[in-house]
Amino acid sequence: MAQAIKLLGDDKLKKNLAEIAKHYPQQLGKALLAEIFKILAVSNRKIKVDTGGTRATQYSELEVSQGKVVAEGGYKSPVALWLDQGTKPHMPPIQPLKEWAWRKGIADDEEEAEQIAWGVATIIKRFGTKPDFFFTNSVNEQRASLEREIGNFIISKQNELKRKVK
Repeated sequence: MAQAIKLLGDDKLKKNLAEIAKHYPQQLGKALLAEIFKILAVSNRKIKVDTGGTRATQYSELEVSQGKVVAEGGYKSPVALWLDQGTKPHMPPIQPLKEWAWRKGIADDEEEAEQIAWGVATIIKRFGTKPDFFFTNSVNEQRASLEREIGNFIISKQNELKRKVK
């Protein structure tokens, strides 16, 4: 699960970013990845942990080609999307819910785990699951920092380009 982060700003900012990407693609990519790491650090503190499996699927990627820079980060587990965005009503599989009831210690035996699993499944079938927004909120909280840091990066690189031209 990755969430696209669009830098807010006018066409001039977007043009400046594209220009800097042509001249300093690797450095821009590293700056973007640094901001993605901050977002992932915040979201890791917010994510509800059962086994830690979702947290373990965190990733960040950088693609630089022909003056184009794409930095991406998020979680590869489909569970991350469900935790963040919630789900519509649906019938979930029973076995993972049985394992969850057992793991959490709320079932004393196999039969009780199955009863709990069916009870939880029935609720999910009727209501779905509530969104947690652990990732969405982390992106929104870090947006100002991201824009400030990338803005500062653009300004410093524009100044470098001006000095080279002189």
